[in-house]
Amino acid sequence: MQLTHRKTPDLSFRIRMRKGDIEVEVSGNEKEVSEAFDNIDKLADKFLAAFSVVKEPRPSSSARETTEPQLEMPSSAESQMPVIARAKSASEAVQHLLSSSWGERPRGISEITSALHANAMPYPATTLSGVLFHLVKKGKVRRFKTGGGYVYKGTSPEEVSNEMSQ
Repeated sequence: MQLTHRKTPDLSFRIRMRKGDIEVEVSGNEKEVSEAFDNIDKLADKFLAAFSVVKEPRPSSSARETTEPQLEMPSSAESQMPVIARAKSASEAVQHLLSSSWGERPRGISEITSALHANAMPYPATTLSGVLFHLVKKGKVRRFKTGGGYVYKGTSPEEVSNEMSQ
């Protein structure tokens, strides 16, 4: 667990804790932070209860299918950002995002950028445009041209096999 403490000009204290894919930050005056820290067990339980771990199939280039646990928001409202597992690269992060239920409909680069920012993966749009281009070339992501620009959607194993048979 990583624990960071630093003073800020607006608030007396800020404490940031990370354990695995979960990061929590508490800010306030000394009394507020102390009270929050005293109740950290209750706060952690509430936070973890708000998210559920779901196993979803991830597109695979090999014949056998693999699954990787991903955190998903319990509500299926489209306005909410998905929560995905920590990724080692921008390419992997985009694939996790587009293979989630959020990625079932085509998404623009600004939506993808916002969703990654919401997951503490602040890749710039210029980086993501290159990553998306290479994923399209590899056949792992599909790109469609719309009136507002390009939109991207993850490819399902069925789509890949259909394209190979044509």
